[in-house]
Amino acid sequence: MLLTSLLTLAGVSVLSKAYWNTYRPELKHVNVPVSPSKQLSKPLNILQLTDLHVEKLCVTPEKIKDLIGSETIDMIALTGDYLDRVQSIDRFMNFLSEILDIPTRYGVYAVWGNHDWIISEHLPHLKKRMEALGVNVLENEAHTLSVDGTPVHIIGIDDHYSGHSNIRQAFAEVPEVGVRFILTHDPLIVKQLPHHFDYLICGHFHSGQIYYPLPVHSLKMGLKPLKKYLCGIQEDTKRKYYISGGLGQTGANLRLGCRPEITIHTLHPDEHTETGISKKDYIA
Repeated sequence: MLLTSLLTLAGVSVLSKAYWNTYRPELKHVNVPVSPSKQLSKPLNILQLTDLHVEKLCVTPEKIKDLIGSETIDMIALTGDYLDRVQSIDRFMNFLSEILDIPTRYGVYAVWGNHDWIISEHLPHLKKRMEALGVNVLENEAHTLSVDGTPVHIIGIDDHYSGHSNIRQAFAEVPEVGVRFILTHDPLIVKQLPHHFDYLICGHFHSGQIYYPLPVHSLKMGLKPLKKYLCGIQEDTKRKYYISGGLGQTGANLRLGCRPEITIHTLHPDEHTETGISKKDYIA
């Protein structure tokens, strides 16, 4: 009887902690050096939000703004999985409109994730609403910015997991000159990319979401059950990319062994800058 009670108490404690984690985002700063040959004149700060899953999102726009504080944001990048129900469109748009209060120099860019494609018939309507707010929704296409005279190519590749990516189309008008910065949802597309890129950001894995005793998201997707493959800085043939743990949850509204993530990526015009990650916790 005592053992049963202790096990029950332990189980309740673990579940309570896992649920509480969904309300406790952490801000990660990622420093990435860019080759001097790209002629980026100064650091470029990119705020990434991904895997909102607004149906089970516990992180408010206010918490995101509190964590960011007075930091300069040059660009906001949204890398998919915002919702999977038609009834959630208004909730997502309300969330997005508050996020867009964050001032940027170069605007907001977005790609779709596999969950967004569940409501595929409604994506054209959602895209129009997002674009009305000033969001650039990239569907296997690129947009070029001039950042103090340096061309920065923002390449949006649609979701690989659901079969909507088209690499050839996305790169069709991307020149060799300038910084190549890719937004996509599923990191597994990197193995399919024949092109050089300077940096790629994505999400999809939720850092495993329920990481103990085994990372559910990695097993489901055929990945090695090691956290280093589910989040953080990765490298493929000297091309750096980053997998964010995301903001929301799917399935159980729990996070065990990981927390919701807000990410600021800084592209540094100095190849000697050390690649690395630092963290800042949200204090309720």
